[in-house]
Amino acid sequence: MRPQIWQPPIELSAIEQSIVKRIKRAKLFTFLRQYRHQLFDEEFQAELGKLYADSPKGHPPVPPAQLALATILQAYTGASDAEAIEVLVMDRRWQLVLDCVDCEKAPFSQTTLVRFRSALIIQGLDRRLIERTVELAQQTKGFGSRQLRAALDSSPLWGASKVEDTYNLLGHALKKAIGVISRQQGRELSELAEEIGVDIVASSSLESQKVQLVELHIDRAYLSSSLVQNRTQELTIYCKAWQVRNGRKFTKTAFTLDWENHTISCPNAVVLPFCVGGKVQFPKNICANCPLKERCTTSKTGRSVSIHPDEPLFQELKQRQLTPAGRAKLRERVAVEHSLSHIGRWQTDQARYVGSRKNLFDLRRTAVVHNLHVLAKIFTLTTEPSVTSS
Repeated sequence: MRPQIWQPPIELSAIEQSIVKRIKRAKLFTFLRQYRHQLFDEEFQAELGKLYADSPKGHPPVPPAQLALATILQAYTGASDAEAIEVLVMDRRWQLVLDCVDCEKAPFSQTTLVRFRSALIIQGLDRRLIERTVELAQQTKGFGSRQLRAALDSSPLWGASKVEDTYNLLGHALKKAIGVISRQQGRELSELAEEIGVDIVASSSLESQKVQLVELHIDRAYLSSSLVQNRTQELTIYCKAWQVRNGRKFTKTAFTLDWENHTISCPNAVVLPFCVGGKVQFPKNICANCPLKERCTTSKTGRSVSIHPDEPLFQELKQRQLTPAGRAKLRERVAVEHSLSHIGRWQTDQARYVGSRKNLFDLRRTAVVHNLHVLAKIFTLTTEPSVTSS
């Protein structure tokens, strides 16, 4: 049997108003109470209701909106399944959000919460939780760009999943709302590319959102990724160029590359052909008699220069980094680091579950928490809801 649509009160009761007034720091509880009916509208609740078999037998299941809210609060507070059931009886803030103020028994059991989480993961609806936060933000007209600037970053995650790949969206309209999207262990970035959304943290494919990725802000660890290797001409890569060092000798940057004729010229104007991905070996007799030898090489076989397969991209990054506008672009990644710190505060660097898929779920619901904080700021600026009593 599928659950009925959950229709909790919209207006705050007198007792709920007194609870809200006492919440000084954990404001997400207040925000979820005020906007739960928008986040979990009837259409979205019907979608979540498909997690349950459509059978005339049995008791009506617990409304999935209630369970989803509890799942979000778990990410926000770090509560385990057992602790979540306990605080539902002991903590009025949880009761405020889940519409069970002063209840003596939790509205659902720990087993029900665990089964709901498993169903979300199996059906992939944990992604929809993130999408709903984006859709809710779009309703405020806080942004509307269909061209995205995405940033990738990586940080260690200890435990069941060893590597965290995070996608952070810079967006065009919402300047400060940047967040994390996906984490997987041992998956190619080409698969993870589907986890890019709009402006604030999103986890839906580019095709479903009808958006185009036009900028990719990455660190050097992702220069070899499929997103970079298979990029289109419309995609611009922003990344700090590798620092080239060679002691006190001429670095590679002292050599001029002619990409039209595929030739390389040394500081002494000796010109040789080159192949991308190959190595250029300057003749030892020419190097031996070169007046710049002491500043170039000590090798008896002459100076050699390797041409990386991605040398054109490296040259592009170096040239962009020399301009004020290019350096300003690179500084935009600072906001990504700030978002990662917010995610890390809630999630920590310890994997919560065994298995990459469960930890992807954990990161997605943490991303929901991040989005809700951003939404709270947007709603404060655009709607400024008033608190009324019933």
